[in-house]
Amino acid sequence: MSKRKIRILVVDDNNVFRELLIRSFADENTEVLLAADGEEALRVAFAERPDAVLLDVSLPLMTGYEVCRALRQTPSTQTIPIIMLTVRDELDDKIEGMRCGADAYLTKPIDLGWLSKRLHTLLAKS
Repeated sequence: MSKRKIRILVVDDNNVFRELLIRSFADENTEVLLAADGEEALRVAFAERPDAVLLDVSLPLMTGYEVCRALRQTPSTQTIPIIMLTVRDELDDKIEGMRCGADAYLTKPIDLGWLSKRLHTLLAKS
């Protein structure tokens, strides 16, 4: 009997960073979905209902904060774990991330081991 794949939506407009996350989570138990801007992120999230979202704050078309709020306000996506990944490390930015509903707020450069552990902890709770 095969185990269901974990589906992670990676939302970042930086191709290099997206590729890094794809490689980091590439294994037989994970499917990585991609979005390069806020509007695409919402389209993919609503259509695919991923198990978790890794979300940059600085995005074209909509901020990550706006995407996070929209996901939290929609019944079908409101419980999906969201980890914000960003270079914005001021206290006000972190507070805004928590206010909009993020489960975690990690600053770049990202420690991929810590990200993986944080993600798996959130998935175990959901």
